[in-house]
Amino acid sequence: ITEDTNLVANWIAFYTVTINPNGGIYNGSTETTTNSYREGTIITIDAPTRATYTFSGWNISTGSLSNNQYTVNADVVFTANWDEITHTVTINPNGGEYDGHTVVFSTTYHEGTEVQILTPTRDTYSFTDWTTTPNILGQDNKLTVTEDVTLVANWNEIYYNLTIDPNGGTYGDHTEEFTTTYRMGTVVNLTTPTKEHSTFSHWQLEDNSSYNESSIEITRDIKLVAIY
Repeated sequence: ITEDTNLVANWIAFYTVTINPNGGIYNGSTETTTNSYREGTIITIDAPTRATYTFSGWNISTGSLSNNQYTVNADVVFTANWDEITHTVTINPNGGEYDGHTVVFSTTYHEGTEVQILTPTRDTYSFTDWTTTPNILGQDNKLTVTEDVTLVANWNEIYYNLTIDPNGGTYGDHTEEFTTTYRMGTVVNLTTPTKEHSTFSHWQLEDNSSYNESSIEITRDIKLVAIY
């Protein structure tokens, strides 16, 4: 030192940038990461990804982004925000009942949810299958929700046979045993059969029990034998 000298310290500030994917993936990592940057550094903050969710923006502890760029001037934490991707499953019982519902209804599910589709019921009908739009119903009636879907129940009417045996007499125009097919639930009025030199007593069912009513509801295959 040969003369008076003034020394002035210069400082460089560094700040930390912490990124929390919050359940997603950022730059290939699911972990919260922290990096140090010189004050004034401009960094690009890319959008993270997450299966079955859409990214809805960053929660930033200080400052703001401009075109996905951030100027570092303080310690900052970025936390990803997410919205669930959802789809609707619409079920049309089509005249029947599904889990207590008798009209068309829709339920919203998180994408990827597996839904067990139940078997609907309908009086005097048998369920055959579902018409699915789009056709994404899997085995065992399990549905993985990947898009909006509508299911419509398909039905077949149930029919049973009523067999009447005049048993040597006459029933209407019939003198021999005959069979008529009816839709389940139909109430059939019975005509009293006649037999020469005999009086009709009652009808006999398959289990040999007596039936004395003037009509019968068709709920199964039935055979009536005239007893005199």
